[in-house]
Amino acid sequence: MDTSLIQHRSETHTPSYTPHYFIEESSVVSKPLPPVTQYIIDHLLAGKCFTKLTLAKELQVSLVTINRWASGSVKRPTHKTFSRLLMLYCATQETH
Repeated sequence: MDTSLIQHRSETHTPSYTPHYFIEESSVVSKPLPPVTQYIIDHLLAGKCFTKLTLAKELQVSLVTINRWASGSVKRPTHKTFSRLLMLYCATQETH
């Protein structure tokens, strides 16, 4: 078999191009994004299915982290943790 015509995958791949977009200042919304994490935590705790401790165990985070999310002092969990939080939230919505 003649392998001289077979190209390696990296040879056919073009370098990634990141376009730069310019947004006019007048089109930027000045309001902050809603605190989604805080809303979900509050909603889960209000449902009486979870305590802060059981929620922390389920999401594999510390109780301090849950308290920070509930108070709104930390708004951005990691992608993996937010994914768990969202799945948990969706699961509780299906049961109601």
